[in-house]
Amino acid sequence: MDDNMENYTAEELEAAIEQEMQMKKMMDQSIADLKETISELDLKHKKLNTEGNEWKTRYETQHEMNTQLERQMESLKDKIQLHNGPNKKDNLAVKNLEEMSDTGLKGLAKQLEKEKNSLEGQLRDMEWRLDQESKALHKATEGRKKYVTDLMDASYHLDSYERLQGKQPSQKVTPGRFAQRKLPHAKPLGNPGKKFKTQLPPVERK
Repeated sequence: MDDNMENYTAEELEAAIEQEMQMKKMMDQSIADLKETISELDLKHKKLNTEGNEWKTRYETQHEMNTQLERQMESLKDKIQLHNGPNKKDNLAVKNLEEMSDTGLKGLAKQLEKEKNSLEGQLRDMEWRLDQESKALHKATEGRKKYVTDLMDASYHLDSYERLQGKQPSQKVTPGRFAQRKLPHAKPLGNPGKKFKTQLPPVERK
């Protein structure tokens, strides 16, 4: 038996081993929890990527529709302007308008005004939708950024735990270190020299 072994009681040795086992158990549980968190965050991140792409597509489609409506509005404005003040360079259009009766001109003006109002209403609706799509896209983008940050934090903590577990230094066991700890079910270890072959560090004496 090593001389230093005589300085440790069976209760102190068992308490030291039990503490190390509990620390390892807690470390393993923390690593398992972090891995689960990373998996959940990764799934949410992938889902947000998919949703973000969908919102982006919807936003671009809505923007294209608004552009087309604006073009139609410009075309209608040109027609109304042509009716109210004919462009002299467009002889054919002027001739057609001149051949129309007053009733026909009034009917055409009313029809063009009606189409203009309809397109203006559609344009307002499309602009509102575009605004909503833009807000939803922004929200999805911000959510994705948050999950990326959470995922990176969880990965960092997991890496730290794994390094800590792999490089954990053995702690010194000193007499009386566990004097305050009671082990109601502790069993005598018998001859410590036979059960613990690892040499314990010297006892720090005051």
